[in-house]
Amino acid sequence: MRFEHWVYTIPLRLRSLFRRDPVDAELDEELRDHIERQTEENLARGMSAEEARRAALIALGGVEQRKQQCRETRGVYWIDDLARDLIYGLRTMRRNPGCPGDWRQHRHLQRRPRTTLPDPAIQESRPVG
Repeated sequence: MRFEHWVYTIPLRLRSLFRRDPVDAELDEELRDHIERQTEENLARGMSAEEARRAALIALGGVEQRKQQCRETRGVYWIDDLARDLIYGLRTMRRNPGCPGDWRQHRHLQRRPRTTLPDPAIQESRPVG
Protein backbone atom coordinates (compact mmCIF):
# COMPACT_ATOMS: atom_id res chain seq x y z
CA MET A 1 0.00 0.00 0.00
CA ARG A 2 1.04 3.51 -0.58
CA PHE A 3 2.38 5.67 2.21
CA GLU A 4 -0.36 8.27 1.69
CA HIS A 5 -2.98 5.59 2.26
CA TRP A 6 -1.44 4.62 5.60
CA VAL A 7 -1.17 8.26 6.67
CA TYR A 8 -4.91 8.52 6.14
CA THR A 9 -6.05 5.17 7.58
CA ILE A 10 -3.89 4.82 10.71
CA PRO A 11 -5.45 7.80 12.53
CA LEU A 12 -8.93 6.53 11.62
CA ARG A 13 -8.17 3.06 12.95
CA LEU A 14 -6.66 4.44 16.16
CA ARG A 15 -9.76 6.60 16.57
CA SER A 16 -11.94 3.52 16.12
CA LEU A 17 -9.96 1.72 18.82
CA PHE A 18 -9.67 4.39 21.48
CA ARG A 19 -12.76 6.52 20.87
CA ARG A 20 -15.29 3.77 20.26
CA ASP A 21 -18.36 5.54 21.69
CA PRO A 22 -18.18 8.67 19.49
CA VAL A 23 -17.45 6.53 16.42
CA ASP A 24 -20.47 4.31 17.16
CA ALA A 25 -22.62 7.40 17.71
CA GLU A 26 -21.56 8.72 14.30
CA LEU A 27 -22.39 5.36 12.76
CA ASP A 28 -25.86 5.41 14.39
CA GLU A 29 -26.45 8.91 13.06
CA GLU A 30 -25.32 7.98 9.57
CA LEU A 31 -27.56 4.91 9.44
CA ARG A 32 -30.49 6.90 10.82
CA ASP A 33 -29.94 9.53 8.11
CA HIS A 34 -29.79 6.82 5.44
CA ILE A 35 -33.08 5.32 6.65
CA GLU A 36 -34.73 8.76 6.71
CA ARG A 37 -33.62 9.55 3.14
CA GLN A 38 -34.80 6.14 1.91
CA THR A 39 -38.12 6.67 3.72
CA GLU A 40 -38.54 10.07 2.02
CA GLU A 41 -37.85 8.49 -1.38
CA ASN A 42 -40.43 5.79 -0.66
CA LEU A 43 -42.96 8.44 0.42
CA ALA A 44 -42.37 10.26 -2.87
CA ARG A 45 -43.19 7.02 -4.69
CA GLY A 46 -46.60 6.99 -3.01
CA MET A 47 -46.16 4.63 -0.06
CA SER A 48 -47.75 5.29 3.30
CA ALA A 49 -45.42 6.48 6.08
CA GLU A 50 -45.39 3.10 7.79
CA GLU A 51 -44.81 1.18 4.56
CA ALA A 52 -42.07 3.61 3.50
CA ARG A 53 -40.14 3.20 6.75
CA ARG A 54 -40.56 -0.58 6.70
CA ALA A 55 -39.32 -0.76 3.10
CA ALA A 56 -36.33 1.43 4.01
CA LEU A 57 -35.40 -0.87 6.89
CA ILE A 58 -35.75 -3.93 4.68
CA ALA A 59 -33.59 -2.32 1.98
CA LEU A 60 -30.90 -1.63 4.58
CA GLY A 61 -30.89 -5.31 5.53
CA GLY A 62 -31.15 -4.99 9.30
CA VAL A 63 -29.71 -2.13 11.31
CA GLU A 64 -27.68 -4.21 13.76
CA GLN A 65 -26.28 -6.44 11.02
CA ARG A 66 -25.21 -3.36 9.06
CA LYS A 67 -23.59 -1.85 12.17
CA GLN A 68 -21.65 -5.06 12.75
CA GLN A 69 -20.55 -5.12 9.12
CA CYS A 70 -19.31 -1.51 9.38
CA ARG A 71 -17.41 -2.27 12.58
CA GLU A 72 -15.70 -5.24 10.94
CA THR A 73 -14.82 -3.14 7.90
CA ARG A 74 -12.84 -0.72 10.08
CA GLY A 75 -10.10 -3.35 10.33
CA VAL A 76 -9.51 -3.11 14.08
CA TYR A 77 -12.32 -5.34 15.27
CA TRP A 78 -9.96 -8.26 15.94
CA ILE A 79 -7.89 -6.09 18.31
CA ASP A 80 -11.03 -5.20 20.24
CA ASP A 81 -12.03 -8.88 20.41
CA LEU A 82 -8.56 -9.86 21.62
CA ALA A 83 -8.62 -7.19 24.33
CA ARG A 84 -12.06 -8.31 25.52
CA ASP A 85 -10.97 -11.96 25.56
CA LEU A 86 -7.84 -11.14 27.59
CA ILE A 87 -9.84 -9.09 30.08
CA TYR A 88 -12.34 -11.93 30.45
CA GLY A 89 -9.54 -14.46 30.97
CA LEU A 90 -7.83 -12.31 33.60
CA ARG A 91 -11.12 -11.71 35.39
CA THR A 92 -11.83 -15.46 35.42
CA MET A 93 -8.36 -16.25 36.75
CA ARG A 94 -8.78 -13.63 39.48
CA ARG A 95 -12.02 -15.31 40.61
CA ASN A 96 -10.41 -18.76 40.57
CA PRO A 97 -6.69 -18.27 41.29
CA GLY A 98 -5.92 -22.00 41.49
CA CYS A 99 -6.98 -22.61 37.91
CA PRO A 100 -3.56 -22.14 36.22
CA GLY A 101 -1.89 -24.37 38.80
CA ASP A 102 -4.53 -27.04 38.30
CA TRP A 103 -3.96 -26.90 34.57
CA ARG A 104 -0.19 -27.31 34.97
CA GLN A 105 -0.69 -30.22 37.37
CA HIS A 106 -3.13 -31.87 34.98
CA ARG A 107 -0.66 -31.53 32.10
CA HIS A 108 2.09 -32.99 34.30
CA LEU A 109 -0.04 -36.01 35.12
CA GLN A 110 -0.74 -36.59 31.44
CA ARG A 111 2.97 -36.67 30.63
CA ARG A 112 3.79 -39.44 33.11
CA PRO A 113 4.75 -42.77 31.58
CA ARG A 114 1.80 -45.07 31.18
CA THR A 115 3.31 -48.17 32.75
CA THR A 116 1.86 -50.19 35.57
CA LEU A 117 3.65 -52.08 38.27
CA PRO A 118 2.84 -55.78 38.60
CA ASP A 119 0.44 -56.66 41.38
CA PRO A 120 1.90 -59.45 43.62
CA ALA A 121 -1.56 -60.84 44.39
CA ILE A 122 -2.21 -61.55 40.73
CA GLN A 123 1.21 -63.04 40.12
CA GLU A 124 0.77 -66.17 42.20
CA SER A 125 2.87 -69.14 41.33
CA ARG A 126 0.83 -71.65 39.45
CA PRO A 127 1.74 -75.31 39.17
CA VAL A 128 2.73 -76.34 35.70
CA GLY A 129 1.32 -79.56 34.44
